[in-house]
Amino acid sequence: MFLIYTVGYIPLLYIAHLSTLECMDDTSTIELKLGQHLKKLRQERTGLSQEKFAYRIDMDRTYYAAIELGRHSVTLGKLAQIAEGLGMTLEELFRDL
Repeated sequence: MFLIYTVGYIPLLYIAHLSTLECMDDTSTIELKLGQHLKKLRQERTGLSQEKFAYRIDMDRTYYAAIELGRHSVTLGKLAQIAEGLGMTLEELFRDL
């Protein structure tokens, strides 16, 4: 996430970006870990691209990609949909997280 200022001085924009990264909360960290975990499971269990996997589970590919990148909080219902597409239960999905 970038903070946009109307100041034309580029180092200020860079500093704003750094302070945003330093302020990542635990939620962001959890979302990143979950996304990395889902990516690993998708690759290992299906061998499908994000696009093909998202199509398989009837989810928008850009939404699914954002989940894997940790950019979206995901509901339990969506996690159940992903788990089903991976051929596992929610319990199994969270087991090694």
